[in-house]
Amino acid sequence: MENTQATMQGALHYKVVEVVSNYTDVPMDLIMSPKKNKGITRAKRLVVNLLKQIGYGATEVSLILNIDRKSVYDYERSHEDWLDEDKSYERAYFACYSAIEDLNGGQNLNDDVEKLKIKVRRLEDMYEHIKQLILS
Repeated sequence: MENTQATMQGALHYKVVEVVSNYTDVPMDLIMSPKKNKGITRAKRLVVNLLKQIGYGATEVSLILNIDRKSVYDYERSHEDWLDEDKSYERAYFACYSAIEDLNGGQNLNDDVEKLKIKVRRLEDMYEHIKQLILS
């Protein structure tokens, strides 16, 4: 069942990885590699939860990201906690989710324009964060 669903979704998982890569500045090849450092792991966590949200199964996600299924389950299980406890993760997740909704909704945007939209969202998030730091 998971294989059929992934086939129907085509290369959407590459777009998800690309969106997260653009937002986090972690290269796609590192996100899909077995490497594990804080930045790469955070990007993988975002990709796992975005792919699971749009219907990918644990096996497909583990193959795409070069991680074991236990890590997929761990990332998925801790997702709500990360959203509640880490505001920068929350901003990143919803900015990427919004960009993927645009892609998945059939809007045919030029790749460069899509990258710029993601960068603008990221800058807006950074601005809000800095503003909160200054005002508190």
